[in-house]
Amino acid sequence: MRLAPIAFVVWAISTGLGAVEAAAETKPASPARGSARTCEYTPDMPPRVAPLRDQALTRERYSNLAKAWRQYLDAHPEAAIGYAYLWRARRYAQEAVGDEGMQIIQKAYTIDPECPLILMELAYLQFGESLASGKPPMNEVRRLSERAIELAPEWYEPHVNLLGQAMVLGDDTQVRQQLEAILHKGGIESPLLDYGYNLLVSTEPDAILLTNGDNDTFPALAVQRVHGVRPDVLIVNLSLLNVAAYARSTLVATLSHPGPLTAAEIDALVHADAQSPKTLQPLIVADLA
Repeated sequence: MRLAPIAFVVWAISTGLGAVEAAAETKPASPARGSARTCEYTPDMPPRVAPLRDQALTRERYSNLAKAWRQYLDAHPEAAIGYAYLWRARRYAQEAVGDEGMQIIQKAYTIDPECPLILMELAYLQFGESLASGKPPMNEVRRLSERAIELAPEWYEPHVNLLGQAMVLGDDTQVRQQLEAILHKGGIESPLLDYGYNLLVSTEPDAILLTNGDNDTFPALAVQRVHGVRPDVLIVNLSLLNVAAYARSTLVATLSHPGPLTAAEIDALVHADAQSPKTLQPLIVADLA
């Protein structure tokens, strides 16, 4: 096992560095509409729901948005884009239960299978299901995300799905390509890139940097993989450490690192954790320490 200094991001900024409602004003909350009016946002609709990495509201605000979108969809059930915002609001309010998200988005997909926002959300849900089942991300996640990119080529969000998939699979080429696309399309604000840079340069040589959310992981990865800053630092996303495939691809070997754990050590932790897979993360972190 390779010993290395471990740096924790004490406040893992999953919703943005000082995120406030105004911070999202410079980014569109949704892509250009697809091929049908069912994907078009119109002035009579409730406010759009931006991704948490762009805009963070209170749970009460998200709950009220969910109610507003539910009421709108009761009157306009053909508005496919509304189901995406309903699902986001329910999810961010922490009110969604079971497979509610898949039911909502599948209904929207039936109405308009060419709406970029629906395609992106469906890919997100399928990616999450593949992680929960312990299976590597399937080709369907890539197909849906790439179709969303074709329909809305200036929109960065589908690249986030592809980036997550590449991280889990340990595909360093794809990680770099998706980060480049996200940067090119304005998916990471300059203050967050500065924050990622500061995270990297503040660590000791050959450190392991433990991150958690999008807004601490992606900026640090972008600064490192795209701009070549501190390639000696191993960035490990704690949220993904419960996924055995990610643990193996990240901790066993990368392009720049021999890996702090061996494949046998990872497999032993996975085997020991077979009855309670959600505890894999603390087991690995304890072993690293």
